Amino acid sequence: MSNLCSRIVVTWLIYALLIAVAGADEAVSERRKSQFPTSYGYLLAPLPYSIPGIGEGMFILGSFTNVFGTTADPTLVLITGDAQGEGAFFDELPLYSEHLFLRANFLNISTAAVNNYDSRGMNTNKDDYTLLQISSYQERSLGLDLAFHNRKLMLSVIRYQSRGNLDKIRDPDGDIIDDFANPFKFRNKSWQWAAQLDMTDDYLDARKGFRVNVRYRNNPPQSANDPDFYVTEVNSSLYLPTIGADTLVLNYFQSDANVRRKGNLDRASIIQELGFNCPPANTECLTAESNLADVISNQRRYGTASSLGGDNRFRAYPQGRFNGAHVSFIGAEYRMNFVQDSTPFNFYIWRDTHTGFQLAFFTEFATVSETSRDLWKDSRFVQGVGLRLVTKSGSVYRADLGVGDEGAELSVFFYYPWN
Repeated sequence: MSNLCSRIVVTWLIYALLIAVAGADEAVSERRKSQFPTSYGYLLAPLPYSIPGIGEGMFILGSFTNVFGTTADPTLVLITGDAQGEGAFFDELPLYSEHLFLRANFLNISTAAVNNYDSRGMNTNKDDYTLLQISSYQERSLGLDLAFHNRKLMLSVIRYQSRGNLDKIRDPDGDIIDDFANPFKFRNKSWQWAAQLDMTDDYLDARKGFRVNVRYRNNPPQSANDPDFYVTEVNSSLYLPTIGADTLVLNYFQSDANVRRKGNLDRASIIQELGFNCPPANTECLTAESNLADVISNQRRYGTASSLGGDNRFRAYPQGRFNGAHVSFIGAEYRMNFVQDSTPFNFYIWRDTHTGFQLAFFTEFATVSETSRDLWKDSRFVQGVGLRLVTKSGSVYRADLGVGDEGAELSVFFYYPWN
């Protein structure tokens, strides 16, 4: 835990200096509006998907905010087409006044595909991956959030568990490389504890002040072959007001896996666990087998920190693009705020009250490695632009276009990045 403590101390010293220079003083802790909004809003939207090897279909989304005059935010998702599944996500269900909240997530997927890159870290190319076809995937989480002093201090605990089957490996075009005779079954159970200090002018749409979040995630082994490790994370943001209502946001994120006991690293044993059926002359299958065994071996040797890519961090890359035991991330985003009013709107499938419109310019710089001493030996850079609609209900409807060395990615989500 010494590395975590040192990062917290350094982060605090830097922020204390910056806030002193900016002249923020005690004013950063003054909230400019209610931190527990109850204004109702919803979005009903069909979202098409196309996944190589899986097929095409539609996500049918129903997102609701502050139902029944409370802070409760349920979201329901139905997956139709070549893939089938459903999900239910509940956030900020009030249990006691404005202090104790429940969150719960349930996800069932009959078929899905995830990119598995040939190696971890940052040394793979855009097309150096295979598709892992997953079936009977289930994910559950249940958590409690404690809020104190108008959300200036937040404590949380979350229990995660997931399980599923690995059935097939496909090439990037969706063609089958290997069809397992017996699916490889995987599962995971973990606990996460977090504490957040929020000295900003608004918990949902901060424009000045600072925020520091510290997390600890325990990942005990689920079998004799699995490693025993934990992950420590520091996520810190500084909000600096600039011209008019504009805001410059600076973010630093560090995630580190710490292994207590390594898992089974024997390659022959791992290949036997996976149940590959590669013919001796099928070099494509043998290469996929070898790469996947190497990835699992590194997972068991070093542990796995949070990944980069997707809608939250490194927005020019697909979800989970970069993985490893250690992640370091620096981001900057300039948010131009327009239309500062409260105007209700109702488009039948979309209802809320917008309080602001934003044009954002962002840049992100990050590194991933298996050992802490190798951090920043390899790194990548992202830049982009985004549009945001800030609403009275607490939702931020966001569309970001990020550009990196592998092209561009469009991400659409409901909340700010870097959370």
